[in-house]
Amino acid sequence: MTISRSFQLRPVYIVLLCFAVAAVGHAQSLAPSSLSGQEIILTETTGSAPLVWASPTSIAFTASGFSTLDLSGTTTIADQANGSGGGFGTYAYTATSGTVGQVVCQYQNSGNAGNETVTLTFTTAVGGTFKATQGSGTATGTFSLTPNTSGLVNLSNLVQLAAGGTATMGFVVGGTVPRKVIIRAIGPTLATFGVSNPVSNATLSLYQGSAPIAINGGWGGSSVAAAALVAAFAQTGAFSLPANSGDSAILATLQPGAYTTSAAAGNTDDAGTILVEVYFVQ
Repeated sequence: MTISRSFQLRPVYIVLLCFAVAAVGHAQSLAPSSLSGQEIILTETTGSAPLVWASPTSIAFTASGFSTLDLSGTTTIADQANGSGGGFGTYAYTATSGTVGQVVCQYQNSGNAGNETVTLTFTTAVGGTFKATQGSGTATGTFSLTPNTSGLVNLSNLVQLAAGGTATMGFVVGGTVPRKVIIRAIGPTLATFGVSNPVSNATLSLYQGSAPIAINGGWGGSSVAAAALVAAFAQTGAFSLPANSGDSAILATLQPGAYTTSAAAGNTDDAGTILVEVYFVQ
């Protein structure tokens, strides 16, 4: 007997499923959504523009405005008090992309006023390059961004002065970077707080060691300097002073180190109460 077997070959289909893995890259967001409470240090490498009149320049931003100071040493603290080493104004900031922010500043500086656009290109979260333009003026360079940090904001000392007396107070700027400070000697404005016998006017001196580095005998003498002080008062929460009052104030950027303030009555025969204050702006 012959047995016949038939084998049927059936094709086997192997389905290969290929999964395409897409790598989705997320652009890193470096530009902040707001500059309020930030300080930018601009270091110019080429050109010139009104907000970058020296290198480096500090621009400190609040919710309502900005103020600037020369950090290069080409102007003195006294120059800054007279308005020739600082500016102030209002601004509008927009983060135009994840790495670019644009600041349109309406500034006043040494009696001049205008609009200037500063474009910040962030290469890290705390720095990058900038381009400042105003009219035909252009400045470029690098910048660093420093958030304000919490810490001591204010020191004050209320003193009863005898005729010819002085009130002194020391303070230290710590860390490794300059700090902007307000130093005030308050006399007649104390009357608005119920102080019955304030000195009729106050003078103020700032010392580093034994060397006087700033003197003021009336805070409202220069309109530019007075406006910069008003902006700094608002930024720190310092109470306002009447225009051209007999009080004194100094706005300065100080290197780390020890400092002493000395306040006295403008009239050496005057006796009464005087308030000495130090505010750390940033």
